[in-house]
Amino acid sequence: MVLTTIELAYGLYLNITQSPIAPWISWDNTHFDFGTIDVWPVVLCKQTVTAVELSRWAQVFYAFIFFAFFGFAAEARKNYRLAF
Repeated sequence: MVLTTIELAYGLYLNITQSPIAPWISWDNTHFDFGTIDVWPVVLCKQTVTAVELSRWAQVFYAFIFFAFFGFAAEARKNYRLAF
């Protein structure tokens, strides 16, 4: 939980500092030109690449930690022996 909180706090920090929050004016302004799909060049700063890769690989890391805690417990090892 601590690692997840740190990861999410870092992602929130990047979202706040990388792009400003647009003020809400009205629904007409929000839905103006709603069907347009913008195309952006692939120019990513180092912080963005770090955030994307961190969010991608952190889930794998957390899965290994989860298995380490619950997959090697005495009860789990007993069930592994029964299965084999």
